[in-house]
Amino acid sequence: MLRPEHDEWDLIEQHPELLDAVLLPESYVAPYPRGHLLEGHNPTKLLAAARRAGRDLWRDPETPGLCSRTILRLSATKRLHETPLARAFVMPLDLSVLADHEERARAHELVLATQAGSEMLVGPYFNFDRRDSAAFRLNLQMAGETVRAVEEQVPGAFVQVTRHRLLTGLLAELAADYETVGVRRVLIRIRGLKSKLADAAELSAYLDAIDAFRSRGIEAFADCAGVLGPVLVAGGAEGFSTGTRFFQSVAAPALSAGGGGGGSSLASQPSGSWTEVPRQPEQTPRDTRVENLQTLRGLTALAASDPDRLIASLRADGAAQPALWARVLADRKRRAA
Repeated sequence: MLRPEHDEWDLIEQHPELLDAVLLPESYVAPYPRGHLLEGHNPTKLLAAARRAGRDLWRDPETPGLCSRTILRLSATKRLHETPLARAFVMPLDLSVLADHEERARAHELVLATQAGSEMLVGPYFNFDRRDSAAFRLNLQMAGETVRAVEEQVPGAFVQVTRHRLLTGLLAELAADYETVGVRRVLIRIRGLKSKLADAAELSAYLDAIDAFRSRGIEAFADCAGVLGPVLVAGGAEGFSTGTRFFQSVAAPALSAGGGGGGSSLASQPSGSWTEVPRQPEQTPRDTRVENLQTLRGLTALAASDPDRLIASLRADGAAQPALWARVLADRKRRAA
């Protein structure tokens, strides 16, 4: 599943075979603000491209960042200010306002109203650090209201926790709560986890959480997983999202100046390989992005069809990081046997 950059509509239209779905942040379909490079242009090109490509369309309401004071001073958030919830409520959003039933219903309706034609329906979601927190209770309320609102769409929810909370097991504990309200799909976001450098503890905790959701009949997708995505699929994830350069990990801050984590210089990931190499001078950035998506798609297909062969490919790569991931997957497989 592709999390496109704000101007990758041509990539979506020209290479639909590389995508199963397109995940659009709400700000990427909002009007361009004054002073933006594309001010006055059609802000829905990505939306239209996904529809023309015939791919499932998913939406990220991007609501956690609305609560951050950074939204008032970070120039990169100007388009986020144009999203429906940001226009309807005072920013930064005070979650205590949503304790009122009518205000909560208004916020929920505004978010769902933008998702016509989406394969999945998701409500607002917010950062939290404890299962007993008011913010998490609000997330569950929003998820339950989304379940009651769906007709043919899949009722889903974004679940965003920090790397620290992942390691303490909080994410795995939440599966029962989402099962209780009727959610059938979760998109997991781990703030501050550098996906391509995930260590054994991080990968094991991520897979434990995926198992917890799967055991309760809830599809688990990893958001902004990058090259770690196929490994998570081999370990039980239903799928993952990635960008072609950005959106390969979730940034630690609630709001960041760039397009999500993973924005290092664009490198090439050859077919069948787990290790990036410098891009050749004759290779265009567009060709590199397409090649990298092809590589990830091939590794994901292998992960879904034959996890043992995927483990073998990790070992054969020769680099330390893939070898570590292979050990984690193999150990889990042995324990489950």
